[in-house]
Amino acid sequence: MNQVFIDKIARYSAKLVDCTTELEDKNSPFGQVKGGRLTLRAKFVSHVSISWEGITKNTLIRMDDLEDEVDRPQTSIYLYLGRTTKFAIGLILRPSTDGNFIRVRQIQVPKAEEKLVWSNYLKHQTFSII
Repeated sequence: MNQVFIDKIARYSAKLVDCTTELEDKNSPFGQVKGGRLTLRAKFVSHVSISWEGITKNTLIRMDDLEDEVDRPQTSIYLYLGRTTKFAIGLILRPSTDGNFIRVRQIQVPKAEEKLVWSNYLKHQTFSII
């Protein structure tokens, strides 16, 4: 699994609304998790993804292990999480069949290019990620 290594957090933007987990065995509270839902309130922008090349020259997009789901062009939500001293950090989401969203990518945009992806004028909305 890919990891995003973050330097010092400079500003959070997303707010945690709710988080639930579904355990594999309800009698084992520290056991394996088989599902869950993370609900965040954050600003976002929609993009139609035709390829997974960076939006800006220096944008880094990291993949999860969902290649069969993400290779076809479709609308993606670029959820803004916050900024470190060097980068704006976000998640790339796709709609799921049940009205929620799934995380398919992570995005890291250099601070100087942040406004090319997320404008100051975007409104916050609540998203549930499964």
